[in-house]
Amino acid sequence: MWKETKTGDEARAQKLMDEIKVDVSQQGNDVRVEIRYPKTWGIFINGPRVRVRSEVVLPRECRLECRTSDGDISVADIKGNLYLETSDGDITLERLAGSDRK
Repeated sequence: MWKETKTGDEARAQKLMDEIKVDVSQQGNDVRVEIRYPKTWGIFINGPRVRVRSEVVLPRECRLECRTSDGDISVADIKGNLYLETSDGDITLERLAGSDRK
């Protein structure tokens, strides 16, 4: 996982980094990764900003559910059922196999 903060204040940046929470749990074949980070409100030109990037490596044949409330989703080289949802981001798909469900 890659984390970055951008603030004009090193102490504030470290505080934001410390507030990022990552929970990973597994139940049978289901693996859940949940990343929560502090929301910063307002309009900032050079103000605080938090970015978190994570990469999950899966078996090529699997069922994938991925949801994000504020971020992009990229999926490549997967064969199986996908459920992808983002309220504020792009979804990029490459080299997928499976059937359409209508």
